[in-house]
Amino acid sequence: MKTPSSSTNKRVVVLLALIGASISVSVRANSNTEYSFTTIWKLVRERAPEIRAASHELEGARIYEQRMSRHWYPRAFIEGRAFSTNDPALTFMSLLGQRQIGAADFAPQALNHPGGGFFEHGTLGLDLPLFEGGSKIATAQAAAKMVEAKSFELRSTEITQYSEIANAYSSFLSLQRQRSDLQKMSENVDQTLSQYKIGSKSNPVGYSGLLGLKNLRNRLEGLLVENSAKVSTERERIRIVAKDLPEDWIPQSETVKAFVKEHLTSANTSNSNPETSASVLAKNLVALSLEDAKAAERARLLPKVGLFGTGDLNSGNRGSSTSVTGGAYLQWDIFSAPNFGAIGQAEQTAAAALARADAGSERAQIERTGALLSAEALEKNLSLMEESSKLLEEQTTTARNLFRNGSINALQLVEVLARRVDLTVSRADAELGLVQARVAVLLNSGSEGVLHEN
Repeated sequence: MKTPSSSTNKRVVVLLALIGASISVSVRANSNTEYSFTTIWKLVRERAPEIRAASHELEGARIYEQRMSRHWYPRAFIEGRAFSTNDPALTFMSLLGQRQIGAADFAPQALNHPGGGFFEHGTLGLDLPLFEGGSKIATAQAAAKMVEAKSFELRSTEITQYSEIANAYSSFLSLQRQRSDLQKMSENVDQTLSQYKIGSKSNPVGYSGLLGLKNLRNRLEGLLVENSAKVSTERERIRIVAKDLPEDWIPQSETVKAFVKEHLTSANTSNSNPETSASVLAKNLVALSLEDAKAAERARLLPKVGLFGTGDLNSGNRGSSTSVTGGAYLQWDIFSAPNFGAIGQAEQTAAAALARADAGSERAQIERTGALLSAEALEKNLSLMEESSKLLEEQTTTARNLFRNGSINALQLVEVLARRVDLTVSRADAELGLVQARVAVLLNSGSEGVLHEN
């Protein structure tokens, strides 16, 4: 006989199991996790290989600049040697360095045939350059400009990466909306086909309408398959760069126009100057850095002046002794064949870099102007498409009612539905075109505040 308590416990267990199953089904049904663009961009900015590479290059340039900025520091060095020799001159000078020369050492036999000896020599030196023709100063200035160039290159890389992710994310948004519209139209066509009763071959008009509906359904199925492939491509493209995103992630629900306005248009001000874009500034600074390199090459033809000092320790079998030497030096390459033409080469290299920077600025201005005009036209076109979409939706409802009443035939209904399909496809293309135009404006403008806004 079962006790009331055991029966109650079993009911509780069953109830909990049902609740757990319900929660599990609910979680699986809503497994698609939404991610905002801001969240994804943060992941990409932290992990994208291109951005990390540009960051390392910038840090390397900063380290090099710090090294070159210390060019006026004195050079200290130490040198040590331990050797065994029976060379007459080296043996005599080593003994002299020990300050241990005796009268017997001047005997011809001792001078010409000294016995083998073991000696040690150490030097502590200091070199202080006073004038090097401006070579190190020019190199330090070039290194400083290269740091600025690498900084703008990093910013340009971030903008490029941002633009690619924004393009993929907005494409995902557009494709999602397109898929939703296509699925609704496909369901309507299927419903119409299931209720179609006059599609026999004996009725040419009815049969033609049946063929039109089937063709439209096939077209919708093809568009849905193409849409699914594009969605998978855009989703995976972002997953690869952002990492740690679930396989079934989806973008946060919003329209493409709203996305463009918030994440792309805010930086596309009419006052932004293509000449101040990160990529153009980086090229200009590289050219200026090469201009400083000309001064470094010119310095090769000038004398070098400095101070030096050394302290020497000589040691051997007889004893040890120290000596100190100090003074000034002058070094001047009177003739060096490799130096001929170096200045001209540096001038040509700098001129080529400056010309590339000018070309980049002109190209940015052309692309930005064209992209702005294209974006304005596409925005107006999309507004008209939205209005047309509402009108076509109303027309479709009216046409379907007329078709049910027999006022129009299936071919006329198919024509209305086909126009709606065409508009859905055209709207998606226009949305993608708008994003690409706004991305082009961002890439060729001097406004990078969008990176800090997101």
